[in-house]
Amino acid sequence: GEPVTGELAEGDQTDGDRFVDIYHFRLEADQEADISLTSSQFDPLLRVKGPDGQELQDDDSGVGRNSFLRISSAEIPDGTITVTSYEDGEIGQYELTLTMREASVPSGGRINR
Repeated sequence: GEPVTGELAEGDQTDGDRFVDIYHFRLEADQEADISLTSSQFDPLLRVKGPDGQELQDDDSGVGRNSFLRISSAEIPDGTITVTSYEDGEIGQYELTLTMREASVPSGGRINR
């Protein structure tokens, strides 16, 4: 998908001592999404939370200090993506990308030989 450019800045919503930006997403049945969060101005931390309280978090699975998560509709069909920083009080610009595609193995699918 097209990247979203944003900025963590003083005055943003906070989670403890960290600034946060929150985005909503929805996946169709049997879809996967790659979520990438990059910044050259702070160490990005990515959180995904589903409607039933399930939560995934990543700090450095992307290139360098950047964040990356892969989710499926079977795991978290919709919810929120929270962009924040690893360290308290960090600010700066970031780029968030959500790339959706059909799941490699659909939920409940089988792999045959």
